[in-house]
Amino acid sequence: MVRKNIFVPWKVLQSEDLAIHGGINFKGIETLRQVEQLQPHQRGFLPSRSSLQACSVKLHEKVGQHLIPFKKVENASGEMFLFDPEKMVRFLLKTFQLHEKAQREPVEMCITLDGAQLTKDLCHLTFGIKITDCDAIDPRDGTLACQEDGIYGNIFKMQSCNYCFIVKTFLGKDSKDIQGVCRCF
Repeated sequence: MVRKNIFVPWKVLQSEDLAIHGGINFKGIETLRQVEQLQPHQRGFLPSRSSLQACSVKLHEKVGQHLIPFKKVENASGEMFLFDPEKMVRFLLKTFQLHEKAQREPVEMCITLDGAQLTKDLCHLTFGIKITDCDAIDPRDGTLACQEDGIYGNIFKMQSCNYCFIVKTFLGKDSKDIQGVCRCF
């Protein structure tokens, strides 16, 4: 009963997605399954890595690509993943309960950019959107995402990385061409 109602693959995937800083992942689930000392192909309490991956693919194909489609683009410098920016912004406005406000008045969001040299010949460059509006509602618990502090002004209650969402990311060779490849929309 617990396996059918609680530890179903989609709920475990949801926990992985909401875990801060990758606190749980496929490898972590496999490690926990070792506690059960299962025989090959035996069903345990937690879903297997393969059933989680199959569920992940279904979510990507049936839900993710519908809500915020993305595409992979390869070129001579490397590979880039691009999300549909309009659908991304609309989805974020709804997720943080800012869509009605956005129809009446401006909503504050910031553009974020991060990059790093990973190895001698490999770098990444990531462009994203950060929710910074003080009327944003935290989708995890339904409370205001920012709180008034008498000294510093408005302070977000969570780490800023929890409000940043990737729109475009590049992984490839570091070169002068990267700026052209990664131009904003």
